[in-house]
Amino acid sequence: DLLEEATSIIVNSQEAFSDAYDEMIHRNADCNTLQSAVREAQSLWGNAESEAEDLSTALSNVSVAVKHGHQQSTYILWINSMYGGYEGWSGNGSVTDIDLPQTRTISENAFYNCASLTNFTIPNTVQDIGDKAFLGCSKLSTALDFSRARNIGASAFYGCGSLPGIDISSVRETIAAYTFQGCSGLASITIPDTVEMIGDRAFYDCYGLQEVTIPISAQYAADGRTWNNVSLNSFYGCSKVQKITYTVGNGSVFATDFSDSLPYYARNALLSVEFEEGITEIPAYALGAFSDGCSKVTSVKLPNTIVKIGNYAFHGCASLNTELNLQSVESIGDHAFYGCSLVPEINISDNMKDIGAYAFYGCSSLKAVNIPALTEIKDGTFQGCSGLASITIPDTV
Repeated sequence: DLLEEATSIIVNSQEAFSDAYDEMIHRNADCNTLQSAVREAQSLWGNAESEAEDLSTALSNVSVAVKHGHQQSTYILWINSMYGGYEGWSGNGSVTDIDLPQTRTISENAFYNCASLTNFTIPNTVQDIGDKAFLGCSKLSTALDFSRARNIGASAFYGCGSLPGIDISSVRETIAAYTFQGCSGLASITIPDTVEMIGDRAFYDCYGLQEVTIPISAQYAADGRTWNNVSLNSFYGCSKVQKITYTVGNGSVFATDFSDSLPYYARNALLSVEFEEGITEIPAYALGAFSDGCSKVTSVKLPNTIVKIGNYAFHGCASLNTELNLQSVESIGDHAFYGCSLVPEINISDNMKDIGAYAFYGCSSLKAVNIPALTEIKDGTFQGCSGLASITIPDTV
């Protein structure tokens, strides 16, 4: 039809003839491209053993793909996942191994409930993963390299309990709700600095997680909301995390109550916390609260860029036994290091402007404190520091 249309053009002049010729060549190229697409389509979903599968069937499927609005240059990639994935694999309970063709999009429900799927080979072209794409793939035990994927849909890996690892280093802005719920086989996860929002139950019951790297600016559900009496908190059940590394993110700081936060759920296992260079503030209740805290944390690494430490930030970290370098800090909140009885030494900045009430209450291992040019030492700031042998108080107090 395309060739007929091209050759039916009326030629009234040499210039018009040249235009017609160019158009015919262009249409001929389109036909060749379409023919290649048909062959590709046949190879993907055609049944080579069945004579009933013919070009017309394949062409019909290609036409559907084109109608979905994909450009000629991209629809060949797209149909690989749309038809090879959505129609070919969704709900397939017997497939165990898949070598995915070159595709930019893994469509919604592409491998939904492929309960026997174990091995999955990924092309380096994948940029988008649809909602529920791998939901229910409980035996999927291949570490997945989605390092070029920009978007991952809601519930994409829900229930992939055997998934040992995944690279999501290019994800933009959002990790959607329920994305990794029940991925109990994940031992570590690195959330890139580009992520600003983590949805409800995104890592719910990922109880195998031992290390988490997360932007300190990333907002996540930690407000105690429930649905049908089940928590919606993003990190609910992540009870075995031993190390948390906070990266700079977008430069802001996400502050939430200790209760329902990631450190709260990990409080009985968490041993080490690192705040990377560039972070300027430790938020209130980062690792503690008035009646609770990460009592097993032994090591906290603070960067040289910290200016402010919020109220109750390390309250109750009774096992913390590392020297605290506070040389860049200008403000320490109330109860910030309350009960940190094993901290051996603190180095307070000459630029310190305010130390809150009960900030170092019960820090009984401190041997010496040099207080800078403050004008006030507040109630209980060093109360219970029974090991203090020397304290220097400036004339300005």
